[in-house]
Amino acid sequence: MSGFEDYAALARHLTEQRRIADRRADAETGRRRRWQADVDQLDQRLTAQQEWLAGLGAAIGAPFRTADPVGPPEDREPTTDGTTYQELPVGPSRPALPTNDPARAGALRAVDPGSPPPPGPAAPPPPLDPAEELARVRSRADEADRYGRQVEAWAGQPRLLPSWSPLLRAIVVYLGSAVVGALAVAVLVLVANAGWIDSATLAIWTGAGIPALAFFAGFLLLGRYGRPAVGGASPPRHLNTGFVICFLLLPAVSCGYLLLARGG
Repeated sequence: MSGFEDYAALARHLTEQRRIADRRADAETGRRRRWQADVDQLDQRLTAQQEWLAGLGAAIGAPFRTADPVGPPEDREPTTDGTTYQELPVGPSRPALPTNDPARAGALRAVDPGSPPPPGPAAPPPPLDPAEELARVRSRADEADRYGRQVEAWAGQPRLLPSWSPLLRAIVVYLGSAVVGALAVAVLVLVANAGWIDSATLAIWTGAGIPALAFFAGFLLLGRYGRPAVGGASPPRHLNTGFVICFLLLPAVSCGYLLLARGG
C-alpha cells in the first residue's frame, strides 16, 4: 500500500504543479495581451500626436522634424543597401604576454604593475521590464501633450501685443501709423518750402493721401499681426477708431503743423 500511496501523492503533486504552471502561463498570456493592447493604444496615440504636432508646427512656422542620427555623417560607414552605421570606437590595446626575450622583458618591466587589467567581455544588459518601458513612453507622451498644449495656447494669441485688448491694440497701431503719417507730412512741408511741389499737391496729400495710407497701413498690420496663428476668429480691427485717428486727428495735427510752418 505504501507504494500506491506514494504513487498517488506523486500524481497529486504533479497535477498541482501542472495547475500552477497553467496558471502562470495564463497569467503570462494575460500580461502579454495587456501589454500588446497598451502598445497598440500608445502607437495610435503617438501617431495622432505626431500629426497634431506637425500641423501645429506648420501653423506657427516651425515644421515638424524627426530626430537626426547620432554623430556626424562622416562617422557612419555606408553599407551595401545604402544605410549607414556609426563607426564603433577602438578599444585599448592588449598588453604583451611575458616572454623570455630580454629586450621584451625590459619593456614589460616598464609597464605599471598597478594598471587595470584589460576589459573582459561586456556583460549582457539586464532584461527590460515591459510595464516600466510602457510607463516611460506614456510619461513622455503626456509631457509632449502638455508642451503641445502650451504652444497651442501661445499660438492662439495675437502676435502683436497679445496681452492687450483688441481696442487698445487697434488704438496703438492706428496711432503709430498716424505718427508715421505726421512725419511724412513734415517732409512734404519741407519739400513744398523748397519749391519742389505746389500748395495744391501739399493740401491733397495732407488732407487725403497720407491719412488714407496711414489708415490702410494700420488696417493691414492689424490683419497680419493682430490675429492668432492657430484657431480662433480674427479680433475686430475697429475701423471707426482708425477713421477718427487717421482721417480726423492726423489732418488736424498736420494742418496745425502747416500753419505753424507757414507762420514761422
